Amino acid sequence: MKLSLQRLMLLVVLGMGILWSENGWSADNMHQAIEEAWKHHDYDLTIERCSAILELDPQDSYAYRHRGWAFSRKGDFLHALADMDKLVKLDPSNPWSYAARALVYRLKGDVQNQINDLNEVIDLKPTYAEAHYQLGMAYVSLKNYSQAITNYTIAIQIKPSEGDYYTRRGRAHWYNKAEQDALKDFAEALRLNPNDEVAYAFRGQLYLDKKDYPLAIRDFTKSTDLNPTNELSYEYRGWAYYKSGAYEKAISDYSSAIQLNPAESAAYGSRGLAYEKSGELEKAIADYSRGIKLNPTNVIALHARAAAYHKQGKFDRVIEDYREAIKRKPTDSLSYNNLAWLQATCENASFRNGEEAVKNAKKACELAEWKKGYCVGTLSAAYAEAGNFDEALKYAKQALTLEGVTEKQRKEMEEDLKVIEQHKPVRRAAGE
Repeated sequence: MKLSLQRLMLLVVLGMGILWSENGWSADNMHQAIEEAWKHHDYDLTIERCSAILELDPQDSYAYRHRGWAFSRKGDFLHALADMDKLVKLDPSNPWSYAARALVYRLKGDVQNQINDLNEVIDLKPTYAEAHYQLGMAYVSLKNYSQAITNYTIAIQIKPSEGDYYTRRGRAHWYNKAEQDALKDFAEALRLNPNDEVAYAFRGQLYLDKKDYPLAIRDFTKSTDLNPTNELSYEYRGWAYYKSGAYEKAISDYSSAIQLNPAESAAYGSRGLAYEKSGELEKAIADYSRGIKLNPTNVIALHARAAAYHKQGKFDRVIEDYREAIKRKPTDSLSYNNLAWLQATCENASFRNGEEAVKNAKKACELAEWKKGYCVGTLSAAYAEAGNFDEALKYAKQALTLEGVTEKQRKEMEEDLKVIEQHKPVRRAAGE
C-alpha cells in the first residue's frame, strides 16, 4: 500500500519514524512506534498513532488491540470495546483477540463478559495456563471460591512451575475456609519463589485472621523487606502489633503506610486507635478527624472519635458525631444504639433524654432485627431513664437471652439488671 503525501506527513508529525522504501511503509516499525508510546503510558499518543495506522490499513489488528487498551486505560470503555469487537471480528479464531477483550472487560468491572471471553480463549487454546489463571481471579471477585480453585488447579497442572498460581489458589483456599490447603499452597509458592512478597502478605493475612500475631508479624515483615512500598503490609502488620499490645510499633507501621499513601483513610483510623490505647487522645482525635475528612462515608471513624470525646467528657461532641453518623448511614444500628446509650446513661443530666433514648434505642433494635443483645440492653436502660421500669426490666432480661453477647457485656448487663430491679436508672461515667 502506497502512502499519500498527506498521510505520510501525518505520520511524520506523529513522530512515528517509519521506514520508507520503494515498496511503501514498514508495519513493524510503525508498531514499534506504538509500542514506545504504550511503554511510556502515553495513552493519548498511543491512540493517535494507532488511529493513523488504521487510516492506512483498517485490518491492522495490532493497532486495534493497542488503541482499545489505551482507551480502556483512560476509562473510555465505549471506544475500547468497539475496538476490541473489531479485533475479534477480524479473526474470530484467534484466542489472543478474546484475551485482549477480556482484559478490557476486567478493567471495566464487567466480570461476566470477562469470563465469557476467557472461556472462548480456553476453547480455542485449552493449554493456555494464563486464561485458566485469569478465570480463577474472576471467580474470586465473584466470591465463587470453589470454581476459582478449580481454575487455578488447571493452570497449575499446565504450568506447575508458576509460583503465583499457587499464591492465588492459596488465597482462594483461605477464603473458602480451607486453611491447611491454603498454607500448603503458600509454602509451595515460596519454595518456587522465595522472594514472592505477595505470598508472604497473603499468608500473613491468614495468620492475622487466625489471631496468630507472631507469625503474622513475621510474614508481613518479610513482605515489607521485599517490597518497602507495600503500604497494605505495613497496615496489616500494624494491626497485628496493635492486637499484641505493641502500640508504639503499631503507630510506626501506620505512619509508614500513611507516608506511602496519605489519602488512605483507614490507616489514620487505625493509628488513631493505637494513639488512644497509648493514652494520646488528642492525637487519636486528630487522626480520626483526618480519616473522616478523607472518607465522608466512614461512620466507623465517627464512632471512634465519639468514643474518644466520651473519655474526655465532651458529651456535646459525642452527640454531634453519632448524629452525623446517622445522617451519613441511616441504616447503621450502632449509631442509633450509641446515641441512645448516652441519652439514657450519661452522668451529666443535661445530656440525658429518656424519651429520645427510647426512640433511638427502638430504631437500633429494629435495624438489628432484635437480634443484638447490646441494642436490647440499651433499650432497657432507655426505659429506665424514662421511668418505665416494667419495660426496662422486661428488656434487661431479654437482652441476656440473645446470642452474640460478650462475657464483658453480659457482666455489665447483669449489673444493670440489679440496678433496674431497684427502680433506679443506669448511669455511666465518662469513658465507660
